[in-house]
Amino acid sequence: MATYTDALGATRAWINSRTDTLVGPNKPLWLGAYLKKVQGGTPACYAYLEEGFSVRTGDSPEDPDLVAQLSAQVYGGNGATREAVTDAAVALAEEISTGLCGVPALVEFGDKRAWLFVADDLAGPSWFPDGDLPRMLLNFTVRVRPA
Repeated sequence: MATYTDALGATRAWINSRTDTLVGPNKPLWLGAYLKKVQGGTPACYAYLEEGFSVRTGDSPEDPDLVAQLSAQVYGGNGATREAVTDAAVALAEEISTGLCGVPALVEFGDKRAWLFVADDLAGPSWFPDGDLPRMLLNFTVRVRPA
């Protein structure tokens, strides 16, 4: 059994799977979540994800769970308004806080699989423009386990 997993990749896959409410055309986070900044002429919003750190939980020596502190920077492309970026960041925060509220979610990304159990310690969204680009910051912690 695997004892480590890619918490950032699993969370990205989970966010991008939320096509009913969050990701896709005419949804708040139209372009989804990425691990790099996206260049483009469209005003559609996306989340740039980064990982602060991941640590094994101290529950027991056999516990394969990781706790990862993640950050989502929600951007809008050229012409995006502060309101659109704020709406996308709020929608992402709502999706994380309700969709990962202790109900396990199995995600597949590439040839990997992981369980996301809970998201906690949400901070933000907070307005923090990146030069001329509108940007909202959202920080949160996830508990993840290899599947």
